[in-house]
Amino acid sequence: MVYLQHASDPITWWTPELLFREPDWLREPRGDDVLPATRWYPVVTFFQVSADMAVSVDVPGGHGHTFHAAIADSWAAIVAPAGWSEADTLRLRAVLTGSA
Repeated sequence: MVYLQHASDPITWWTPELLFREPDWLREPRGDDVLPATRWYPVVTFFQVSADMAVSVDVPGGHGHTFHAAIADSWAAIVAPAGWSEADTLRLRAVLTGSA
């Protein structure tokens, strides 16, 4: 099993509980791409994370909800066909990221 998650992915962290309860992820050290000044405010944080979900795929790979390259690596790690090579993974990554 593989979990794909970025610290800045609002889809990962969205929950209705954000309305009235501070989430654990804001009490922990921030990920590299999460502003240290990020704080929880009742109701406000829920709407901020909700709004961020709408644009979370329009960010560079490795941030937000953009997992294209990681999908190739994950599939290669758990279900690679016989004879699959790192070069195959790189080609798949290029196709998924649109750089092929």
